[in-house]
Amino acid sequence: MASGIVHGNSSMMVALLEREQVGPSNGRSADYNVTSSVQMIAWFYHAALDMSEALLVL
Repeated sequence: MASGIVHGNSSMMVALLEREQVGPSNGRSADYNVTSSVQMIAWFYHAALDMSEALLVL
């Protein structure tokens, strides 16, 4: 997921990020605010906790 966003994969961005149109559409394009979704942040946080727990077991 993170790699897709970092490398500009537009389909990954549409799937994972929340978008809100902030400007009028001219039929071809529009302006959007794009933010991380709460669910995506929770997934990364959960993965970090799992990895931290695995390190403590070592």
